[in-house]
Amino acid sequence: MEKHGHKSRPSNKWHHFGVAALAAFMATLDSSIVNVALPTIADEFGADVKVVAWTVQAYLLTTMALLLVGGRLLDLWGERKVMAVGFAIFTAGSALCAFSVSVPMLIASRAFQGMGAAVLMSANQGLVARAFPPEQRGRTLGIVGTVVAVGLASGPPIGGLLIGAFGWRSIFSINIPIGAVAIVCCLRILGSHTTRAAGGRFDWLGSLFVVIGLASLFAGIDRGVDHGWGDTGVLGLIASSLLVLALFVRHEKRTASPLVDLSVFSNRFFVQSCAAAYLAFFAMISAVILLPFYLQEVRAFRPEKVGIVMMTLPASMLLVAPVGGWISDRIGVRIPATFGLGLVGAGLLLLSGLESRTALAGIVSPLALIGVGMGFFGSPNSSAILSSVAPGKVGVASGLSALMRTSGIAFGIAFAVTAFTFFRDRAAANRPDLGVSVTDRTLFLEGIWPVFVLASIVVALNVVNSLTRGRNLGASKDVPLLFKRKGL
Repeated sequence: MEKHGHKSRPSNKWHHFGVAALAAFMATLDSSIVNVALPTIADEFGADVKVVAWTVQAYLLTTMALLLVGGRLLDLWGERKVMAVGFAIFTAGSALCAFSVSVPMLIASRAFQGMGAAVLMSANQGLVARAFPPEQRGRTLGIVGTVVAVGLASGPPIGGLLIGAFGWRSIFSINIPIGAVAIVCCLRILGSHTTRAAGGRFDWLGSLFVVIGLASLFAGIDRGVDHGWGDTGVLGLIASSLLVLALFVRHEKRTASPLVDLSVFSNRFFVQSCAAAYLAFFAMISAVILLPFYLQEVRAFRPEKVGIVMMTLPASMLLVAPVGGWISDRIGVRIPATFGLGLVGAGLLLLSGLESRTALAGIVSPLALIGVGMGFFGSPNSSAILSSVAPGKVGVASGLSALMRTSGIAFGIAFAVTAFTFFRDRAAANRPDLGVSVTDRTLFLEGIWPVFVLASIVVALNVVNSLTRGRNLGASKDVPLLFKRKGL
């Protein structure tokens, strides 16, 4: 039985949106902004670039491992407290990064910054879901999704400008004044509504299990890409993660105040919507990872031209995501989300036909299709996930939604790189006269096209998943009648 807290003062829904959008932008921006600074940081500290690259990995691993924790805190603490804490940790971590005097300190500071990012990323969708009525939720989540796309895409260019003008430390120090303003805004304009189970407490043991389990899993995936999947370290990390996650599930079934109420997984609509998010990002990321290599190695495009071409995907998402959300508010989730997945699959299939002299339009058009498709899919599907649980579980649902996206990306990268290497090396074995080199155009094309075909097959399966997800009945009487009427 739940008891619902109260808002200590009225809070405008657009205030919630502003905070959620800023949180989404800052957290995603900092996941990509550091990439362009790695050579500069390596030179200053005299460190190997592979070691410095852990400044990226530490942030991502910490963020992914803590997403469920951040979502649960939204339910327990309320909007004002959880967002203020998230921004405070993120800002403090940014300051520590800016004043780091060694690579180990920078890596540790990035991990700390990632803790704040996890809270911000996992709670921002729940913040919107709480503030907006169901008939406006899809469109608003679509705009937040657009902000995420803009944050990811603008990291490298913004980072390059800041580093060129003020040095690498500026990419972190710029977060300090912005974060300080964000904290004040959270404390002044957000409400403190909570939906806490009677006697509910934070599940520290469950949190420890899930953090260790997810961190080990994602670390194993990352190591597998570099060292191969038969590496003993990779197998050890993945095996230990599965063991710890099994202990997590066992613990969650027995505790009175679980981190994740496992009953949500008895809701078919919720499960299939989460699966749809995972599979969509799993497939889409293959284009984001492999296409820049094609443009540089096969087409000899300069880096700035590669960046402009790749901007097609997030720019398309930016334009379409609010429209996809608006449509889903009126006709339900199934049609726009499934239509979007169809476009993603078509774009990936078109990319499988790339040749060494494919016209620029033949590259940009599939990217635009994928971006438009993800725009139609993303916000309706997020709205579906959040609307299929009771109000007291919106925070956890928001965290699970973020976890599905990030884990889909992590596994998708591993799949794309591993499959590409396999098909390229197999082609090289059949053509010993070519030699094994990723820069060889023939071998590269032989390696890349099967990956896009397989990714399009994954999307085709996801189309079936999206169409058969059933009706949104999981939240029972807590789901507004509008959702039931539309058959979400």
